[in-house]
Amino acid sequence: MSLDGRMLARLSEELNLSLATGKIQKITQLAKTDFLFSIRIAGKNAQLIFSLKSPFARLHLTDLSFDRWDVPGGFCMLLRKYLEGGTIRSIGSIEGDRLIKIGVENRDEVGDFRMFHLYLELMGRTNNLIVTDSDNQIIDAFRHVSPTVAHGRTIVKGAHYQEPLDEKIAPNDFTSAKEFFQKNEGYSSKSMVLHFRGFSPLIANYVIRELTTSSIPPEILYQSLLDIPTNPTLFIKEGKTSFYFFDLFPPGEKRHFPTLSKMLDTVFLESGKSEHMSQLTKNLLQTSRRELDKNIHKLEKLTQDLSLARQADILRIKGNLILENLHRIYPGSSRLEATAYELGKEVEIELNPTLKPLENAKLYFHKYKKAKASVGHLEAQLKLTRHQIDYFTQLLTQIEMASPTDLDEIAEEISIKKERIVHTNKAKKRPPNVDSYQDPEGIPILVGKNNLQNRFLTHELARKDEWWFHCKSHPGAHVIVRTTAELKESTIRMAAQLAALYSPQRFSSSVPVDFTRVRYVRRVPGNTGSMVTYTNQQTIFIDPDNDWLQQLRDAKK
Repeated sequence: MSLDGRMLARLSEELNLSLATGKIQKITQLAKTDFLFSIRIAGKNAQLIFSLKSPFARLHLTDLSFDRWDVPGGFCMLLRKYLEGGTIRSIGSIEGDRLIKIGVENRDEVGDFRMFHLYLELMGRTNNLIVTDSDNQIIDAFRHVSPTVAHGRTIVKGAHYQEPLDEKIAPNDFTSAKEFFQKNEGYSSKSMVLHFRGFSPLIANYVIRELTTSSIPPEILYQSLLDIPTNPTLFIKEGKTSFYFFDLFPPGEKRHFPTLSKMLDTVFLESGKSEHMSQLTKNLLQTSRRELDKNIHKLEKLTQDLSLARQADILRIKGNLILENLHRIYPGSSRLEATAYELGKEVEIELNPTLKPLENAKLYFHKYKKAKASVGHLEAQLKLTRHQIDYFTQLLTQIEMASPTDLDEIAEEISIKKERIVHTNKAKKRPPNVDSYQDPEGIPILVGKNNLQNRFLTHELARKDEWWFHCKSHPGAHVIVRTTAELKESTIRMAAQLAALYSPQRFSSSVPVDFTRVRYVRRVPGNTGSMVTYTNQQTIFIDPDNDWLQQLRDAKK
């Protein structure tokens, strides 16, 4: 964990310099575990973000914009009650632990100025925000902790706040540090993490490396750590990032920042994007699969119902047979056997023994008329359900290949689709984020990777005499070549490659791709996706080259 006690100590010093005497103007809730303090300091606005969500728990100033919760939770309302409008008097870490204390002066319920404390505990799964009064009596906490869980440490309303206790060596306890090094000549990074408060494996490994290459006594080297100048550093190796308040990393790809908050903003922006994409992908896949399964089940049921409805003539025949054999039906009869010449066989007819023969005949005619009338409705429902199956099958393919922006558009599309079921769509219209490439001749080639992009490209942006490409008989990208001239083979092959690569056939060989003028492409009426019909097409067979696509993307960067 890069955000250890030592780094939090430096971060709290930085925040204290930036925010002390700042006024908390507004507190908003960003997510279940995330809160944003808007602070006015020295005529400028600042934003302080608190996150309790592992593994992204943190505290820092941020320049980013965030979506707010429409309805803040109870704890956010409590923060507003006691801290909003207050003045920050101090920010500091406690005993080198992953614990920060913020002192806020504000008016109490009777209008007198009082000190309130906000404790941020970054302890892994038990991350917490705790509000106390000036006597450290707990007003409330984000997470309540009973003494049975925390070995005597109680975090509930009215309890006295106690800092987490351990027997580790405090940062400024140089006497105990010296004793540790004298008693443990074979110390390791693991033993340092276990014995020194606020030590993470990152800084422990650094100390061990320094000790093996330096003749400085270990207790002196340890003491010098407290005086190392802050130099926020982000280290990137094999796509993974590490960060710390000074440069303790080996040679490699690094970025330095003017402040710790600037660095954390960058680090957690990328982490947040990755988490957002992962969660959004999961949600969209679950929604699409659920809807697909629901419609497949519905299709089976409708097919059965339609099959029965199409047998309505049997109901009419049975009604006629009852009328023809009234003399053979006795009161209380439950069945009738008669020859149906239209069917060329004997038919057994169930009768309701409580009804008269004529009433039984009327009942069959009523069922006949009802079944006959339902055929048209069932056929329309079957058509709609097949469209829905095609639509969600197409979405699953699009989600698998989507970028973060594409995922947001797919989420917006599903939201709009649900809105249309209940209300008129009032969503804002904006141009979708299509991919753009150029062929060797410099001709633009545009690629739609989801339904919003496909519809925009084919039915709004493209001119009638431009060229349209699509993987034959499979869902996938609409590819538009932005020229009205006849196409050269190199252009055809590039557009066909893109159409094949953005389809379920991207790992196949000899994939058929159709292309035609945009004028010959028509929407499928009533379809909720981007499916079309087209004519006058030509077909090219292409072997999708995923390495070629990656090279094409890299060349654009």
